[in-house]
Amino acid sequence: MKRTQILYFFASVLCPLLAVGQSTFSNLPKADKAIYGTLDNGLNYIIHPIPQQKTEYRLVLNVGSLQERDDEKGFAHFLEHMIFNGSDDFPGRQAIDTLQRLGYQFGRDINAYTTYERTVYDLSLLDIRQQDLAINILGNFLGKSHLNKEEIEKERRIVIQEIKDFGTESLFNRKKLENTPHASRLPIATESDILNLDPIKLKAFYQRWYNPTLATIIIVGNVNATEAVEQIKKHFGAFKGQSNLTRTQSENTFSPTYADRLEVQKDSNATANKLEIIRFSDAPFLANKVDYKQQVIEQVYKLWLNHKLSQAKSQTTAHSLWYLPNKNENALELKAKTKEELYSGINLTASVLNTMTVKGIHNEELTRFKQHLLNHSTPTTDEDITYVTNAYVDQVVVNSHYISSVDRHRLLEEVLPEITREDINQKHTAIWDTSKENLYLLTANDRLFSIESAEELDQQWSEGATKTLVFKKAKKKKNHHRPKGAFHWKAMPPIHSENTGTITAEKYYDNLDITELTLSNGLRIGIKPTKATDDNYILTMFTRNGLSQISTNERKYYQDASYFIDSSWIHGLTHDGYMSVGADREISTLVSINNDASIINTSSRKGNTRDLFEWTYRKLYDYIKPKQDFKEYVEESIAAIDTTTAPSSLLSNPSIQIEHQIEAYKKGAPLSSEELTTAEDWQKVNLDNFFSLYNQSFANLNEVYVLIAGNFNAEEIKTKALRYFGSLEGHTNKVSQENRNELKSPLKEVKRVTLSSSDVERTDATIVFNGTIQPVLKESMMAHIVREMFNNQFLTLSREKEGLVYSPSSALEVEIYPNPRTSVSLFFSATLSDVEKLEQLAMEVINSIQTQRISENELGQMKRTILNNKKLHLTETSTFQWVDKLRETQLNFGSLKDFNDYETILNSITPDDLIKVAKSMFTTSSYGVFLVTPK
Repeated sequence: MKRTQILYFFASVLCPLLAVGQSTFSNLPKADKAIYGTLDNGLNYIIHPIPQQKTEYRLVLNVGSLQERDDEKGFAHFLEHMIFNGSDDFPGRQAIDTLQRLGYQFGRDINAYTTYERTVYDLSLLDIRQQDLAINILGNFLGKSHLNKEEIEKERRIVIQEIKDFGTESLFNRKKLENTPHASRLPIATESDILNLDPIKLKAFYQRWYNPTLATIIIVGNVNATEAVEQIKKHFGAFKGQSNLTRTQSENTFSPTYADRLEVQKDSNATANKLEIIRFSDAPFLANKVDYKQQVIEQVYKLWLNHKLSQAKSQTTAHSLWYLPNKNENALELKAKTKEELYSGINLTASVLNTMTVKGIHNEELTRFKQHLLNHSTPTTDEDITYVTNAYVDQVVVNSHYISSVDRHRLLEEVLPEITREDINQKHTAIWDTSKENLYLLTANDRLFSIESAEELDQQWSEGATKTLVFKKAKKKKNHHRPKGAFHWKAMPPIHSENTGTITAEKYYDNLDITELTLSNGLRIGIKPTKATDDNYILTMFTRNGLSQISTNERKYYQDASYFIDSSWIHGLTHDGYMSVGADREISTLVSINNDASIINTSSRKGNTRDLFEWTYRKLYDYIKPKQDFKEYVEESIAAIDTTTAPSSLLSNPSIQIEHQIEAYKKGAPLSSEELTTAEDWQKVNLDNFFSLYNQSFANLNEVYVLIAGNFNAEEIKTKALRYFGSLEGHTNKVSQENRNELKSPLKEVKRVTLSSSDVERTDATIVFNGTIQPVLKESMMAHIVREMFNNQFLTLSREKEGLVYSPSSALEVEIYPNPRTSVSLFFSATLSDVEKLEQLAMEVINSIQTQRISENELGQMKRTILNNKKLHLTETSTFQWVDKLRETQLNFGSLKDFNDYETILNSITPDDLIKVAKSMFTTSSYGVFLVTPK
């Protein structure tokens, strides 16, 4: 339900900065339209209008588990749960119920999370007319929550289930937090903490910390800024602030110390032991341009470090990420199968670091890395509003100033020339001075080898740190690439015939804004103009013909077909020339062949229509096979065969085994093996067969569809589509239907599988219900509604009423072509003794949705949720999403007609329709129960 972030999941933002309203903001660029303000009671607000469809709202509190006293452990997170359970203006669950009636989903559009130093409430809405409602709800969260005793007792059971689901904090994370305030203030707390939670003290915690002085409202997206300021004053202005509270109370709180610097995590399935060498370094505040410069220095340093490790042919990998507000975690990772191999790796790594200290970075390296950063900086005005909103959250909580990508690029150009060799060398010394102590985290399979102490590893580190390496400069490869701008399609072999064909039919789907052409050769072409802000044009060509054209027992010899077809190039170019032209003109093609479809996807990121058509056409009809690459691949694969090799440890993992059994159960047959285990197998793999399949798949143009999307002139696309594809001649391709995958009818029984694993602390359960529907869009839509009904009712019974689970969920798989089927999977973690009861609850829910008509109000709410989801994903600017959805629709249903009438069909669904579909999707006499229990 509500998610708890224990650590930071947005580690891509590297460094922190100053709080809202402080004068240091003047030293860094601020988004042009962003409005910052503070009410008299201390509440801050940030409003950033962006012309997008949705609006993101956040109530951010500079309060987390670090503010808890010893008798308040778990209070911050528990309050996050309780806030949704009733307030002055929204008694009970009316805040959630009101939003759900408008078509919003709890978890997706309504959410919250708690960490060590923040509590954040999220709303994501689509209608600007709901702006006052959203701000009022957040105002109630801050100062009007009821915290009724009955609700506290009910939520106590739910949070305890969440704690059981979470399990034990990872061994390595506990080690990293050693001797810090964070070690005893895990936001989720313990079952004992929650059982002992005092309702009176919880209310006192709310009154003390949920204060406007520590709160910020953030609104980004489709917002009326003038009205929003007045609404914030109306709904938040009456709360009383406290001047003795500070927003920076959680800064500089993380400074770990370690009595034992080696922590070992046992893993009996590991094929190699993994060692992480950890150092924590200060994460600079981003209050001004000097701090931004420190960020860039760190990025240059990372490039230098990885370059030097590569030069030394070290297998060590390096990474650095933001760990907690004032610290970055720097790690060196090594893998080894023997102790000697690990020793050698540590020794070499320390030698690389020492050499970097002694010699420093060369001017040539510094120049190259600066240019690399500049080349990979891509300023855009089309930033995702969820990203922008969460960046503002970091700005509020840990002083990580939001800078737009345009301003960030401008700053990068400004500070790069100022960065010197000394800056990079100092950064290296600050992090990896070889005289400082390391924290060692070892994931070990003792059957390989064991390490007894940190001193054992220190000895290798110290020995390596005395050595200075000589790095040989890599010889510059001669550049045979064609100069930029030298390539032109006129120089390529001609590919067109004089006969361009004709358009025999043209249809316009008004609700989709798609023009569909049918050519005289039978090929259909869909043209979808979008209002994307980038120059990316996409052409996808697809057919229902795939691997199902060949017999099942032969398919394993085609498992690499997509890769090698993808690796082909076009006549008139060498392979290197093909890659060079693609990179220069930013054009690429991806070929994918699965059982029931073959897909060619071409993208022109410069919006060049000729590139788009030429590249696709030649890739399909004028290609050169990668014969040498294929020959070497087969030879290497045969040489690598080892008849004594033990089965993969992954396949012995109970969680993976159970997943395989679940997939087999859904399909009604065992999963076929894709393994090629003998030289005889590999000799049956034939490159010509791959391309014969490719040609055969697209031979019958009546079965092929071309879809083109992007911000382009539709008439220009129509003309070029006719020119390039109108001259094609189709060939009838009769595919034997007996080779199609056919689902076996499930046995009328309950299948039960139980495996034990040392990797789980609680039983993980999956219950699978197989069913079928009619192959039409309406039934597919109804299947999703039925799944949602099942999910909601099971959640209410199992969590809200019985308190047996925390976050049960369900997933629906709908396959329309070639064989219509459904699979509903129910997932939950629970105590083993409760699984039988939960299975019974699932049966009760199924009986309910198969016999009781859903109310028109509830059905209307679900329909609005579906439409909201469609609006969120298929916007005027979302070229990629349109291509994916239209291709999926065409492959499944063979037509776009019903999708064009989507809203009409959705509104035609009745409660009786849903009962009928529920009966075809679920049966209580035939289903599968798959359990992974603690060992």
